[in-house]
Amino acid sequence: MTSIAKKTRPQKSYIIEEIHKYGVLLDTREIFIHGYMDYEEDQGTNFAMANMLLKNLRVLESNGGGPIIIHQHNLGGDWQSGMLMYDAIAHSACHIICIMHGEACSMGSIVPQAADTRIIMPSCLFMLHDGYTGIHSSLTHKQSRSWAGMEAKSREIMLDIYSNVCGTGHFFQHNQSDANQIRKFIVEKLDQKEDWFLFAKDAVNYGFADAVFGTEGYETIEQIRDLIINDSDE
Repeated sequence: MTSIAKKTRPQKSYIIEEIHKYGVLLDTREIFIHGYMDYEEDQGTNFAMANMLLKNLRVLESNGGGPIIIHQHNLGGDWQSGMLMYDAIAHSACHIICIMHGEACSMGSIVPQAADTRIIMPSCLFMLHDGYTGIHSSLTHKQSRSWAGMEAKSREIMLDIYSNVCGTGHFFQHNQSDANQIRKFIVEKLDQKEDWFLFAKDAVNYGFADAVFGTEGYETIEQIRDLIINDSDE
């Protein structure tokens, strides 16, 4: 990768605009997803975040097959926007590395599970829960029942996602847990805590992430990228 220090001033200005305005670095194949400053408060996962990710993924996918790094700061938010992001990552032909920064809560804990490699920063707070209902008073009785059914199905999808990835965690491997046992454990935790908060090492222990950034083999972004490239060459 060419160092930015070796770029001309106009080239540096373009790179700065690229990352701040569009949330992407083309040269290093990095995408940045976060709440957008058009709002007074961080809206978390919404249509703006989802559509920006989708467009940036397609740009990088069309520009070679190397790994793509997604930097995420995500406090949660809209289910459907999050699932747009999840599907876009899961079905990418490129190897996706997701690095979780700051917080990965609610929907922000689901989206990274679509990545091929999931890295969590040492101070990142990870949280999963059942989420909040979208049912409101303006709906008819039949509409409310339809919404309740949809939300129940969404919960099942969420539990499927978690239980299918957590088998990599030391805790479940040590206990030789299968997917059904993992799912039961997660449900019990959610019933007990409602909001289940995990620090970085715990998220790795339970299989919600593959490694904590800075640990052996994951000290730098370049090292993580090289590890993926070398594995694909073998």
